[in-house]
Amino acid sequence: MKKLLSMILIAVFLASCAPTAGAPASGKTGAAGGDVIIGVSAPLTGNYAEYGQLWKQAMDMAVEEINTQKVLGEQTLRLQFEDSQSDPKQSATIAKKLGDDPKVVAVIGDFSSSASLASAPIYLSAKKVQLSPTASDPKFSLTGDYMFSIVGSQKAEAPFLAKHVVQKMGKKNIAVMYINNDWGSVTKDIFVESVKAEGATVVEEQAFLDGDDDFRAVLTRLQAKNPDVLFVAGFYQQVSLLQKQRQDLGWDVPVITPSSTYSPELIKQGGAAVEGQRLVAVFFPTAADPKVQEFAKNYQDRYKSEPNQFAALAYDAVWLLASTIAKTGPEPTAIRDGLVNDAAGFVGVTGSMKFNEDRLVAKNYVPLEVKDGKFILVQP
Repeated sequence: MKKLLSMILIAVFLASCAPTAGAPASGKTGAAGGDVIIGVSAPLTGNYAEYGQLWKQAMDMAVEEINTQKVLGEQTLRLQFEDSQSDPKQSATIAKKLGDDPKVVAVIGDFSSSASLASAPIYLSAKKVQLSPTASDPKFSLTGDYMFSIVGSQKAEAPFLAKHVVQKMGKKNIAVMYINNDWGSVTKDIFVESVKAEGATVVEEQAFLDGDDDFRAVLTRLQAKNPDVLFVAGFYQQVSLLQKQRQDLGWDVPVITPSSTYSPELIKQGGAAVEGQRLVAVFFPTAADPKVQEFAKNYQDRYKSEPNQFAALAYDAVWLLASTIAKTGPEPTAIRDGLVNDAAGFVGVTGSMKFNEDRLVAKNYVPLEVKDGKFILVQP
């Protein structure tokens, strides 16, 4: 009886010394099993669903690679997807949900600058990293110390576009159209300022609303100004339709757009009307970089389609956070500090992830053109 009692006491003592299941024994990740959960606020349905689906495909691929390679040790990375439709109101509602959830250690999203800006103060209050793969409005990261963007800023992209229009395309009289939201207005303002600095003239500026589907009156007004190029700050939905209506009007003018239109849907929906359209990107799948080639091949094999910059940026966002958490552990403030201090050592398929003092990443832009129904690099 005494021997049995002694064995029971020893078992109880040993059980009391064991770590709680799923809880790390130290600040570093990988010390114990369990999930590390990153929230994702993305447009899985609605007008921008095509971008959201590209995100999800690339992110799912990244998670599988990260867990297979045991980047987080014995812990498993899991993404919690929330459908924002890239709508600022829905994005803010999701931010409250993810910000209040103690299991969510960081958040990727949102897609548009407007949706990202609407949710940023909520994540800032919750002290959780909000990492947007695609918000390029410079005001986004300036919201607070927990806001990061890896696509680069319109402070860099719009001047690149302006220089390309004036110096490479040789255009001097430019008409401008832009979507009337945070991103569109900022993009337009910086582009116009940069064009003027290059010595060119902006003959007219015209705004349109998200959801507009008839651009004929505006196009006719701009055509009368006789510009030699049309710059449109919008997304593929508006630009493909706008291009068809431009073609129907018989207006033969070169069109150039930001990287926001870099989507297979631009060509699918625009058809012959988008032939010759120029744009820029921070990623192109035929680049010589072995890291890019491996990602493009794996993505092609998995999804039977070529990845574009939106897929690449989403892939990099997941890998960047996972690599950071592997060093810092999953505590939200530690993740934030890790991005600031350690991200310079991470190079993704879209390049270096070194953040500047505004928590933005400098990107290298490449000019693209639609030719024979495909995106091609514009040769120097």
